[in-house]
Amino acid sequence: MTGGRYRLICDAIMLLVRADGRVLCVRKNAQAEHASSQLTAVGGHLEDGEAVDAAARREAREEAGVDVAPRDQEFVGLAHYNSPQGGGRLGAVFTAQVWSGEVRNAEPDKHEAVVWVDPARPPADCHPYTLAIFEMYRTGALYLSLGWTTEQAGAAR
Repeated sequence: MTGGRYRLICDAIMLLVRADGRVLCVRKNAQAEHASSQLTAVGGHLEDGEAVDAAARREAREEAGVDVAPRDQEFVGLAHYNSPQGGGRLGAVFTAQVWSGEVRNAEPDKHEAVVWVDPARPPADCHPYTLAIFEMYRTGALYLSLGWTTEQAGAAR
């Protein structure tokens, strides 16, 4: 057993899925602290006092300008990502195929564009976390462990 209590960032990820199966991504701007100029899934950090499903809906509104009703949101999996820069992140991944509003780049100060991506053939400039989430979504896996060594991941790997 290792040291103290483990603390990590929790991500809330919303895969907005069109009828043709494409998933909405945002392209981070070149000045982004994280994933500069890369495509990422719509999502962000859980805020204090917020439920993770509500956070995913908030992120869809903040990043893509759309509202997802709770009944139109489906939990699809959990991702535990160990960033190369250090520090684990736990991501709760949801999908929605129905929303209100027009998809747009609602955060032009953070994102260059919104892009519809085929999760089976994502572009090379997708962030590795997003690529892994797409693979999890496509295969129906409920859990993803990414960036952990075999020793860190233990028997679950």
